[in-house]
Amino acid sequence: MVKNKIKIKGQEFIVSKPTTCPYCDKGIDAIIVKKFTYRFYDMENIVVTYKCSCCEQIFFSKYQVNPMAIYYENELYPFETIGGHKVKHDFSNEIKEISPSFVSIYNDAYIAEQSGCTEIVGIGYRRSFEFLIKDYAIKYHQEDETTIKNMSLAKCVEKYAPNEATKELLLRATWIGNDFAHYETKHEEINLNDLKNLIDLSVDAIEKNIKIKNYIANIEHK
Repeated sequence: MVKNKIKIKGQEFIVSKPTTCPYCDKGIDAIIVKKFTYRFYDMENIVVTYKCSCCEQIFFSKYQVNPMAIYYENELYPFETIGGHKVKHDFSNEIKEISPSFVSIYNDAYIAEQSGCTEIVGIGYRRSFEFLIKDYAIKYHQEDETTIKNMSLAKCVEKYAPNEATKELLLRATWIGNDFAHYETKHEEINLNDLKNLIDLSVDAIEKNIKIKNYIANIEHK
């Protein structure tokens, strides 16, 4: 491992940097982007954010600060590296075309979930859902683009949902998504899997509606 000296909270440490990128698997001299400390029970930990010098992907390494480290020149070795090849959720061409931001944000949350960051992924899924709904509304109501961007998600669903049944579904996805974004939870019996299921059902409903619109627009009676 390549060693690098860092300074954090007024104290210097020598950290051993990973020499292989968990994404591209190439040997690298990882670039330090950021570092911070956090306390887990009685143990102080340091997290260093690295950027691959080849593929430029970001990954993280965790180091435990041994109280005796000062006697060993404060040299630290990573006990966990987070990042690498994560599975992405695939979407239809209709969804990719109407809201590439939804696909990108959803997969950011999906990768975070696979990395074990379960406390923060709910708000990521909720954010992706808002992009999907508003991009869909703007696609078919371009004259209202500014209004749509400034509307609350619930009001956007109320006004621009393709039909009544879909509106009821999208509203419920909105309510559950809000629970993951706010301090208080109004639906305590609902969990992250329920939110993902609601988003999946919403995606299916919107995709179906887009296909219907496309066939109606592209096939003429002869």
